[in-house]
Amino acid sequence: MIRGDVTVAADVGARLYQEDRSLVYRYISVNESGWLLAVMDGHSGSAEVAEFCKINLPIYFEKLSAFITDCPDAVIEDILRDAIRILHEKTNNMSSGATISVVYISETREKAFVAILGDSPVIVRGAGSIWVSPEHNIRTNTKDRIAVLQKGAIYSNGYMCDPETYYGLQITRCLGDASFNNFLIREPEIFSINLDKNSLIIVASDGLIDPAHENNKDELAIRLIGIIQDEEGTALDLVNDALIRQTGDNVSAIVWKQSKHQLQDGKMPSFVL
Repeated sequence: MIRGDVTVAADVGARLYQEDRSLVYRYISVNESGWLLAVMDGHSGSAEVAEFCKINLPIYFEKLSAFITDCPDAVIEDILRDAIRILHEKTNNMSSGATISVVYISETREKAFVAILGDSPVIVRGAGSIWVSPEHNIRTNTKDRIAVLQKGAIYSNGYMCDPETYYGLQITRCLGDASFNNFLIREPEIFSINLDKNSLIIVASDGLIDPAHENNKDELAIRLIGIIQDEEGTALDLVNDALIRQTGDNVSAIVWKQSKHQLQDGKMPSFVL
């Protein structure tokens, strides 16, 4: 069993207001403990969808995870999928939208379960490798681009556009954005990554990423891990680095990494938000 600490930081960056929302939720049940982490990056001028997800995701997760103890890993993947499905059902009539990147870190199973809808990055230094989440952006994700075009959207100047209104979005998967209901993909991609005592995890909004990152995503992931891998590195260090690089957006980051203060067996840390 592994145990980790979590740090959180955010900054409005070059924007006039903050549309990002972050969630850190400590989950403890019989024979299962972990962290539910999420970043929601709001857009279309409002954080309504992002705020709804922050408030309600832990509620849905708790209800769905009643039988999480000793269940197969696939059940946890289904819990994340179902939680996002419910969030979609509750927000699909909202005019604003938000990405959502969710990570459930099972410290009991030594595994991270990741659900991605949008382009808010997740970076995991797992057991022997570095994993970077896919990006649901029409400019960079060919598979998603084909899918939304088949639904009737058009691709214009790097945007997925409604052929009637010519309103556009870069992201191909998100919550909310009712005017794009005919085109958006609402299914998250789900992944699981094995962890070990050297693992660390970053969940962030895309304001953490340099705008010119398209061709060096793996290199940037290694650089960001390097910023926080020592004992004192925190999410605030990542946010400050993004501000120095002037990424031009709201920036939010959550970092989980191995606890500096290991607890005795059977002792669990208190809930942290």
